[in-house]
Amino acid sequence: LTSPATTPNDGSQTDPDGLPTRFLQMKKHNRDEAKAAFAEHLQWRERFRVDTLLSRPHPKYDVCKAMVPHYFSGRDPHDNVVFVQRPAILDFEIMRRNNATIEDLLLHYIYVIEYCWNILDPGHDRIMTNVLDMRGISFRNMRNQEYV
Repeated sequence: LTSPATTPNDGSQTDPDGLPTRFLQMKKHNRDEAKAAFAEHLQWRERFRVDTLLSRPHPKYDVCKAMVPHYFSGRDPHDNVVFVQRPAILDFEIMRRNNATIEDLLLHYIYVIEYCWNILDPGHDRIMTNVLDMRGISFRNMRNQEYV
């Protein structure tokens, strides 16, 4: 299973620079800025090997799920996927016990997002409703260097 940076019908096939339409829209149709953003996006995908992320083992999947509870809760009234996250209860003790790192958590987040857009709700024009449940967050959390 691979998930490339471009998909059918995303506009990249007909664009003279191979840009997906979403990059032009994101940069208000400034082609130079869109090209720069897309180039940076491709470098980021290469760095994290995103195209093959869903094909590779994810040995810390359960650990990451336990560290920061998150889940797909269904769909909103507009048929968008709803993703709920509880960042305020990030559990550093689970992280320490399992030799997990913030980078493991970052890769897990990328994995979850790739799963959403390539398996759960594929398409170039889809939207996600992202719910950040901040119950339990405090200034103490924000001052904690592990948390930031």
